[in-house]
Amino acid sequence: MKKDFETRAERQRWAFSSILLVLSVNLQVSQAAPSGSQPDNCDYWLDQCFQYSVSTAHFAVFYDTTGSFSVTPEWARNVSTMAEAAYTKLVLDERFTPPARNPIPIYLDLAKGGFTNFLLCDLCPLTPTSLQRLQIEYRYRSPCPNDCGIPTSNWEVAHEVFHTIQYTQFNGSLPFGRWLAEGSANWAGYAVAGNESRWDPWVVSAWLGPNGTTEKAFDERTYDNAFFLVFLSDHYGGPEIIKRIMANANRETTADEVVVSQLRTLGYNKTFTGVLNEFATAILTGNFTDRDGATAVLRGPPPVGAAAKWTGTNETVATFTRGVNGFAAGDPLQVRVPDGIEYVKVEPTSNATLSVNLRAQNRSCFEATVVTRLSNSSKTYEVTLSRPVMVVSPDRYDQVFVAVTRGRCSSGDFSIDLGSASSHGSSLPPPTPEPIVIASVLALLLIFVATAIWLQRRRKLWSNVRS
Repeated sequence: MKKDFETRAERQRWAFSSILLVLSVNLQVSQAAPSGSQPDNCDYWLDQCFQYSVSTAHFAVFYDTTGSFSVTPEWARNVSTMAEAAYTKLVLDERFTPPARNPIPIYLDLAKGGFTNFLLCDLCPLTPTSLQRLQIEYRYRSPCPNDCGIPTSNWEVAHEVFHTIQYTQFNGSLPFGRWLAEGSANWAGYAVAGNESRWDPWVVSAWLGPNGTTEKAFDERTYDNAFFLVFLSDHYGGPEIIKRIMANANRETTADEVVVSQLRTLGYNKTFTGVLNEFATAILTGNFTDRDGATAVLRGPPPVGAAAKWTGTNETVATFTRGVNGFAAGDPLQVRVPDGIEYVKVEPTSNATLSVNLRAQNRSCFEATVVTRLSNSSKTYEVTLSRPVMVVSPDRYDQVFVAVTRGRCSSGDFSIDLGSASSHGSSLPPPTPEPIVIASVLALLLIFVATAIWLQRRRKLWSNVRS
């Protein structure tokens, strides 16, 4: 009985402590920042001190209600809420490295944007100890227009929180370039907040739309690599693939090398060109987990390098018909960089079955996919080495695209062959034999074997009789 009582008492104490823990994480108190408190109410990076603060389990938001950086207490509390939401998602749920400093100061003293940094000085060299000097500067006003209220989530806050995770994991010295430092931070912002109409968290506009480019090496991209990383985590391992890429990336290894090596570690036998082509296809089909994000992607079409009409007669598309990705109309059709993507659009005016094939000097270096779109649906067909893609009644589709990516080969030139199904009949593999044909062949073989055995026995018997 005593043991049961002690068990109940222990459970009650555990429940009570759990409630206190939850309250401590969510409790937000606006108060005057006491002198000498840790973290300090002064941001020495920008030589600005603040009168008020909001304290939560992992952050301390410092702000003023008057002067150049004035904000409302409600907005300061919302910033702390957004920061705690990012911590919960990234550290508690996804198990990324907890930031070394706790609480982390967030100073609301930037007129635009936000950034994470160390407070560097001669007396505080860049060592693991200096991780205790991590801090975040953040915009001083709500990014949301007046008529939509104050947001409770924001990708940019999560982006900065993720930087504190990065710096902690690598002891203050990131071993990789901005392609991953900023790209993964933007990925984290999206992972926490999703697609926000107020922002461009995937930096989709850097890829799509009138000013976007799909011909740029990943190592040369920065924030916009989040677009590809979102696709990668959607389809290949979730946050785990991001963790592995970060843990194994360095300045001597290219982006495609580290991505492929970690995909294979997770059991995916993929080439970078193949995964990139899947990404290029997803841009056309909206194949992303988040429906709002998919809608945003489909709103801005990718740069289309060439367009051709299918009238039922054979045609080869070998030159750009539009100026995109640095090419001009009339330039030879090519994917300039190994990490690039080019699109060809086919406008069918004939219902004759359309054969689509890709030609290149080194065909095995390329991946190509045909995407047909009709209203809100789409179909994809891989253009293999052995046979072209056949599109039956192509005129019933709203749009037909060919997405082309290349690996690391000497030439990026390619062309697209459009033709009728019969014109490519010789390139198709031989048809599978009919069952009746197979049975007939087997029967003839059996007759032949039986006859041979009978003749052998007859010769042996005749030999015995003569002897």
